[in-house]
Amino acid sequence: MSVATRVQPNFPGAVDNTQYMAEIDAASAVDGQIGGAFAPHEAAVPDMTVVVDAGRLQSGVALVELAQQAAGAIIAPVTDPRNDIVVVDNTTGVVSVVAGVEAVSPVDPVITAGKIPVARVRLATSMTVITNSIIDDLRPLISAPVRYEAGTFSPELWDPSNSGAEGQTYAVQEGSYTRHGNRVFVSVDLTMSGLGTLSAISEARIGNLPFVPEFSGRDSAYSGYSANLGLAVAGGNVVGTFVSSGGGGYLALNEWASISGTSLLRIFQITSSGVLKLSGNYSVAL
Repeated sequence: MSVATRVQPNFPGAVDNTQYMAEIDAASAVDGQIGGAFAPHEAAVPDMTVVVDAGRLQSGVALVELAQQAAGAIIAPVTDPRNDIVVVDNTTGVVSVVAGVEAVSPVDPVITAGKIPVARVRLATSMTVITNSIIDDLRPLISAPVRYEAGTFSPELWDPSNSGAEGQTYAVQEGSYTRHGNRVFVSVDLTMSGLGTLSAISEARIGNLPFVPEFSGRDSAYSGYSANLGLAVAGGNVVGTFVSSGGGGYLALNEWASISGTSLLRIFQITSSGVLKLSGNYSVAL
């Protein structure tokens, strides 16, 4: 769609009606580019769908242009009112609906990550059509960008004291990270030169991370090396990590064996010249 030069319509200042109407058309064309993007409203023949007008968004380096869309048919609540949220995917621009929960005084559902809110639909029981009167426009003027950050850090070998000040020393102590939204991708490269006073029988941990992990179960998939790099683990076993349910801002080290499964890696299994090379990812609070 071509552009127009926006001139604020001014009836008293217009030369004639033709100029005035041209100014109205130009202003409307300019304003409509923004104001009409992903505008929600009832269907031409009202039913249980919400129509979302054409719009465009940036996905990475690509410009995505979408034609008018209709959200899938919404099912009316049965016992109590419900709020549903119509959203647009911030990458594909595809429209969908996040369903709320029925309640005497309904609240909006949590918007799924990666979605931009477009409209609230205030649903009553047994309704058969959705009209403009129950649709609230929720389009944000600006959607905050997904947080992106990259850098380096100095990982540390910890025992349950969660301290890097127990005399542990390193021949190599390197770490790098990339954060995208609530996910942090890290690489850890440690070669020990001394274990200091770390408790030999205690579990081994990787600490001093760039961001504090948020516990979400054993959701961190890591790769690691075993006995030939100064670790007292059986050949073929794999050293990895997981996010501890106790929090603490560290990654707990474990050892996986094909027969016995997973067990915690202990400090005594890491020699004073042991090597830990790990990479993986974990979730953090937004």
